[in-house]
Amino acid sequence: MKRLLYLTLLTLPLGLLCAVQSVRADTAAARTPESLLPPPVKEHPVLKFQGSASGTAAVERLKNANALAALAQYHGLTESELERILLQAPTAFIDDTGHLFYKERRPLMMPAR
Repeated sequence: MKRLLYLTLLTLPLGLLCAVQSVRADTAAARTPESLLPPPVKEHPVLKFQGSASGTAAVERLKNANALAALAQYHGLTESELERILLQAPTAFIDDTGHLFYKERRPLMMPAR
């Protein structure tokens, strides 16, 4: 019984080492010179607004500037997804240059007892 336990304990690390080596070989084989390049830099749409806005005001600003599609594409979203975020997330804003940001409300401090 002890011999079987020792044999199991000795072969377990060897089996794990082989499994790790095969995973490394699989991921290395999938790499191509193109996959090692950094992702392309995305250009943010050039926009100028008066102050920041959220909700309907933010959506209207983007629609009036014909920038909703460009800003959604920049963030990897569809127009309807970006519109839904701005309308439904009370912390979602666009700043005066059209950058999307979130402004969390500070929690109320409870008085010390």
